[in-house]
Amino acid sequence: MWRHGPITTLKMQLKGDQSNVSVTVHVVEGADRVALIDSGLVWGYEQLEEGLREAGIDKRRLALLLNTHEHMDHIGNNARLVRETGCLVGAHPRYAAWIEDHELGARQMVLRFPDVEPVFDPKPEYLDWMEDEETTVNLHLTDGNVIDLGGGVQLEVIELHGHSLSEIGFYERSSDTLIFGDSLMPTHVPVLFLYEDPYEVRATCKRITQIARERDLRTVLSGHGDPCGPDEAIAWAADCADRTRTIEEAVVEAVEGSPGITLGPLRDAVTGRLGKLREWRALITIDGHLRDLERRGVIVVSGSGHAAARETALA
Repeated sequence: MWRHGPITTLKMQLKGDQSNVSVTVHVVEGADRVALIDSGLVWGYEQLEEGLREAGIDKRRLALLLNTHEHMDHIGNNARLVRETGCLVGAHPRYAAWIEDHELGARQMVLRFPDVEPVFDPKPEYLDWMEDEETTVNLHLTDGNVIDLGGGVQLEVIELHGHSLSEIGFYERSSDTLIFGDSLMPTHVPVLFLYEDPYEVRATCKRITQIARERDLRTVLSGHGDPCGPDEAIAWAADCADRTRTIEEAVVEAVEGSPGITLGPLRDAVTGRLGKLREWRALITIDGHLRDLERRGVIVVSGSGHAAARETALA
C-alpha cells in the first residue's frame, strides 16, 4: 500500500507467465465521496478489501468506479463493487461496450486475429481475470471532464490513447498527481509492449512529458509501475517512445528479410528478436505498426502478407 495526499494505491499480483507483474488500483478520497480508479483482478478482491480497511476507508462511501481502460486486469471487480456499493462506473465511450460485454472484449483482444496460429483460449487468457457478471458504464468520460469529490479533491480527465484507443488518465488537482493505467509500461513485463497505434503512443508520451514540465506535477501513479516523480516520468515516457521505434525497426527488418511475410510469422520474428513471449498481445502491437507503416509508404501489402516498399526509408 502507498499513500499520497487523498490517494491510496493498492497492488494485486498477476499469475502465470506474468507473475512478476502487479496491477494497481487507486482509491481517491474526497470530503463528499470516494472514487476508485480501476478495480483490478478478480482474484485480488480480498487484497482490495484488506487495503481499504488498513487505510480506514469505508467501502460503502465508494460512489464512483473509474476505469482507465477496458482490459481485463483493470475491470475484474467492477461487478462486485457495483453490487456491494451501488457505485457508478465511468470510462471513455469508445470501448465502453467491451466493459459491458466481456465476451466482446475477449474477441477484440485475444481472438482479434482468429486465423493466426496458435489460437489462444480466451477463458484463461482474459475471461477468468474478471467476474462473470457484467456492468453498465454509466458515465462517459472524455478529455477535460472534471470529477469533484469534495474538499478540493478533483479528478481531471486526460485522454492518453495508444495502449488502448480509449485509455484515459486522471490529474488529481489537490495533490498534483497524474494517475493512468497502461499508457506507459515497465520494461520487465514479459510480453511485447501492447498498443493499438504507435503514433498515438508517441503522442501520449509527449503529452505526459508536457504535463510533467508545465504543471506542478509531484507524483505519477500507473497501472503496473512504481510511483515516481516528474523527472522519472519524463525519462519513462522517452523510454516507451524509444521502445515503439525498436519494435518498428524489428517489424521492418523482418518484412524486408521475408517479402510477403504474414502476421503470425512476423509476430514470431519480432518477439524472438526482442526476447518477448509469442502470444496474442504482440499481434495487436505488430498489426498497429503494419497499418502505420502502410500509411507512411514504408511497406506495402503483398498478396496475403507485406513487403518493403522500394525507395523508402524508415522515418
